[in-house]
Amino acid sequence: MYLALRLGGPDSIRPLPHNSKGNHMSSNHWHSNPSQVFWVCKNLVAGRTLTHKTEIREVNGWRLAAVIHKLRADYHWPIEDQYRGKDNIKHYWLRPGTDPQKLRYPPSAAHLLDEDAA
Repeated sequence: MYLALRLGGPDSIRPLPHNSKGNHMSSNHWHSNPSQVFWVCKNLVAGRTLTHKTEIREVNGWRLAAVIHKLRADYHWPIEDQYRGKDNIKHYWLRPGTDPQKLRYPPSAAHLLDEDAA
């Protein structure tokens, strides 16, 4: 598989990088890291309102919208959002009154249920 760049001719075509097993590195690079998923879940359950700026500053993450989408679509988390401020930055939070014990958690954050119950 080759990645073609539109900036130039044939010299701008480069093969995709390979991983240590010799396979092409594919979409795994673009999926959210499990620690990012954990961070988002932990902070939403703690009652925080999250933004991309917060995620970048605190954990050097960059996939907040993707994690939020996954939590909403696959785990049915009641996450609300709103664009705020002069820069129109999206803010995310759990709907007030949400019981963290009743949420379904992704595997990387499942132990948050145990911590919350303790």
